[in-house]
Amino acid sequence: MSDSGSEGDHKPLIAWRRGKRTPRNRNTIDDLRLKQAVTFIDDAIQYRAIHHKIDSASLKLYGIYYSRPVQWLIGISIAVIFLLTFFERPSSISASSDPACAKRYTPPCGTTEAIEFVCLFIFLIDATVKGYLLGMRRFIRKAWHILYFTVIIISIIDWMVTVGTDCREIAHVTRWRRIFRPVFLLHYSTLMKKTLKSLSKTVPQIMSVMFLLLLHIYFFTMIGMLLFHDRSQGPESSHNGTNHSSANAPHHHNSTQFHCYYTQHNKTHNVTLRSEAHKYFQTLETSMISLLVLLTTANNPDVMIPAYREHRLYALYFIVYLAIGLYLLLNLLTAVIYNQFRGYLASSLQGSFFRRRVGVRAAFEVLKSSRLNSPAKERIDTVDLALVKQVVNRIRLPKQYEPKMHQNLHKWESNRMTYVEFRDYFDTLYLDPSQFVDDRRDFTLSQKSVVRVAQKVIRSRWYKWFQNIVTIANCFVITLELVREYDSNMAHDDSTLAIVNMSFIFYYFFEQLFMLCFLGPREYASNKGNIYDGVVAVGMMVVQIVIFSVDRFPFAHRRANSAALHSLSLWDLYRIVNILIMVRLLRVIPHIKMLRVITGTLADLVKSLAPFMGILVVAYYFFAILGMQCLGNVPKFSDMHHIRKGTRLSQCGTYENLHYFPNNFDDFASSLVVLWDVMVVNNWSVFLEAYSYAVSPWAQLYFIAWWFTSAVVCANLFIALVLEAFISKWDELKIDQTGRRITSVGDETFSRVNVVPGVQTTSIQTTEPSAGTTTDRNFYIHRAFRGNLVEPSEHSIMHELHSHAELVVY
Repeated sequence: MSDSGSEGDHKPLIAWRRGKRTPRNRNTIDDLRLKQAVTFIDDAIQYRAIHHKIDSASLKLYGIYYSRPVQWLIGISIAVIFLLTFFERPSSISASSDPACAKRYTPPCGTTEAIEFVCLFIFLIDATVKGYLLGMRRFIRKAWHILYFTVIIISIIDWMVTVGTDCREIAHVTRWRRIFRPVFLLHYSTLMKKTLKSLSKTVPQIMSVMFLLLLHIYFFTMIGMLLFHDRSQGPESSHNGTNHSSANAPHHHNSTQFHCYYTQHNKTHNVTLRSEAHKYFQTLETSMISLLVLLTTANNPDVMIPAYREHRLYALYFIVYLAIGLYLLLNLLTAVIYNQFRGYLASSLQGSFFRRRVGVRAAFEVLKSSRLNSPAKERIDTVDLALVKQVVNRIRLPKQYEPKMHQNLHKWESNRMTYVEFRDYFDTLYLDPSQFVDDRRDFTLSQKSVVRVAQKVIRSRWYKWFQNIVTIANCFVITLELVREYDSNMAHDDSTLAIVNMSFIFYYFFEQLFMLCFLGPREYASNKGNIYDGVVAVGMMVVQIVIFSVDRFPFAHRRANSAALHSLSLWDLYRIVNILIMVRLLRVIPHIKMLRVITGTLADLVKSLAPFMGILVVAYYFFAILGMQCLGNVPKFSDMHHIRKGTRLSQCGTYENLHYFPNNFDDFASSLVVLWDVMVVNNWSVFLEAYSYAVSPWAQLYFIAWWFTSAVVCANLFIALVLEAFISKWDELKIDQTGRRITSVGDETFSRVNVVPGVQTTSIQTTEPSAGTTTDRNFYIHRAFRGNLVEPSEHSIMHELHSHAELVVY
């Protein structure tokens, strides 16, 4: 940048590129530049790229597009088109998912199709507007935009086929557009795309460990087939499929199933290696599936019992297999996912941080070039504070940051801002709001001595601990009485538990009245803990009053013919009272350091795990639709006559014997339940064996793919995010203890950043702005990685500004 001595000779810092329409009126130009600065700051807050049209009409459309109502409309449309799957054929509207008793309500043809068309039309407008704002050249350069637009066109064509066939069964076959709907959700969220991109880059490292795990399973499969080979069977029987249907059937430990197992295998007292070979190591496929299920412990120790009965040393085979696979390789996989995903996610978030820096710098350069930025001699390096105030008043600041931003601006000592000061001012948005948002108001003690003493007692730490001790004592009494004599304590109004609870309830209620009177409503309500205790105390008192209205006070004999007793059970009332008392026990958590850290971590996880939950929703939806298309309406499970004629109903541990018929892929809701059951991996071998028998042995690949996606990748990803959140929270706690907490803009501690190994800082990839990137959701996850972000160089920022299609930076 070059200095200039006068305003007339000064060359504008920012101009429009040749060929773009430029306003001629100076006042219009200054107003436009102010709008551009506001838009660029808003882009920085939302972590959006600035590469969009910046003329007056485009900025107006851009503001409308990213307004809260429009983004809510797009988000609601995505939610509606996902929820339509519950109502589309085959409908999930039935009391039971069991094919034998399910009576489905199917909406008339055209109902769901009309709603779907409205959603698709909104998506089409969304893609069109985004293409106009970004420019066609930049729009087609991004794969996500092309994929989004392509899926919309395919969905519209498939929708037309469905409507054209009058929703007949052929439409059920052609409705493959449903499997592409996750693209709408992924395109809506920038953080979800970053998470998915980070996962895709982590896949090669995951595959290396999975290959080692597969090699481990194969090695022990071959050892097992050789070790447990049944020599009494010839080649002909080894290929016999009569026992294959129950090869992976689990054996359960409840009395009925165990009796069935014990009877079948001990009538002839022939529980030997032959049964081991027949059940779990009959073929290569059966052996590998048995060991894969054993890796999840779903069939442990059932798979070991036949051989273990023959000789105790056979247990070493299974122990060594599990020790290596379960406790070594799977934990190694967790470590790999945590390390690699954290690095790639930090690198991806570095791009968001870079876009924020570019947006702030673009706004600063635009304000510098404004004619309103006087005097001329200071125009090159600084921005007038009045312009900054106009920008701040126009942008949409997050509510929790707005007071602090205005406060810092009013306290600014100079009437000018350099770029560093301008950047650090907006870095307030990176701070934890709890650092400068103080719920405690200035409290003036009363002049009356008695009231002042009561106020000091209530506000003291010891009084809080006394409240906790009383609550713990109450819970201890409840536990003791329920263990000693549960039925009588819950059924009689004159029991010890009822009398003790009544005493504590009166104490809780009058305690809150005492605090409310001496502190005053404003000070009382300023503490969320007081509000929590007050609501619980009022709830308990209301229930106790209802008990008094049912039974005469004090605990007289109940009126046998009272109508109230028939409409309201004392059993239910006492249960409600005890539940509310146990709920009050939660007030102890904030007063214990480690519990406070853990619960704080959980609270932050709920706020920052939206991208992870979105990825999980996409995975569930995709596999549920795929399962409905490939494994839905299996005749062998829906035809009860066929089931009763078969022999599998009496075979212990089979799908039919366990009556797993409600677990099917006949509709979307039941498909989700099956996927959940498989993700938990308890008895998931039942589904492997059942659909291998009813559909094809290849159907097992579907369940294995889902197990790998959910129980391996997603579960370990969740563990990685939990670890990162806990470590960040613990680091914040240590900062609090050392007194190095960030409380002001420009703090030295805030400006320090660390380099993450493996994160490239010279190559920053930028992405286009995505709809639905809400500020709060972005703040939590970006703040968690704030200490690992690298400050981008001045050269990279200016290079990004120079690459803008409609700006020229001098």
